[in-house]
Amino acid sequence: MNKIVNLRVLIIGLRGLGGETAKNIILAGPKEVSISDKNICNINDLGANFYLNDNDINKKTREDSCIDKLKELNPYVNVNIYNGSSNKDMIKYNVIIITEIMKLDELYNIDKL
Repeated sequence: MNKIVNLRVLIIGLRGLGGETAKNIILAGPKEVSISDKNICNINDLGANFYLNDNDINKKTREDSCIDKLKELNPYVNVNIYNGSSNKDMIKYNVIIITEIMKLDELYNIDKL
């Protein structure tokens, strides 16, 4: 438990897998969980991410749609939207979870950090 309460986690991608992963990690109680998904919600997302609703479609990003609901899960966890401008901003995280398809060179760069 000592390791978990000091953990900083970044989750990239909030489709079904990313949303479920974020929920479970937040409930476990780490120090910080940052989410990142700049994609606009579409109708297909409603079937996979239960934090989204009809009002979000074509209007909000997935991260903006999910953030408030994720914060409600555990008041002891700092849940925020990742606003890093480069991969070097990711260095403060102990764990980076990527649930989206990314270019291989981007993944290698993140792995090197």
